[in-house]
Amino acid sequence: METKDIPIKWRGHDEVVTIKKIGWKDYNNIQRKSMKFKMIGSLVQSDMDPITMKELIFIEGIEKAPFDMSDASLKELGISVGDMIYAEIQDFSEIGEKKNNIEVQSKTEQEA
Repeated sequence: METKDIPIKWRGHDEVVTIKKIGWKDYNNIQRKSMKFKMIGSLVQSDMDPITMKELIFIEGIEKAPFDMSDASLKELGISVGDMIYAEIQDFSEIGEKKNNIEVQSKTEQEA
């Protein structure tokens, strides 16, 4: 498993958060857990809850931290620190990036 150390300030001290690369299967499980379903007449409507998804990516992407993953600890985590860790997890795990052969292949076919 690939990991990366991220330096942070926690309770006034220099600390390190170790993040891990989220794999395809784990990311699919996060998406599944983030789905909300409701019935509209006889049709099922599904929506992705972006806040739930963000929290699950954050929790899944942390391998080791100076804080636990309880609501109380995460409430104490500063917004800028939390957002920075989340952005590092996204970048490290390539979440939201289009790095597939289809995009590269279609550009190559257009040039031909």
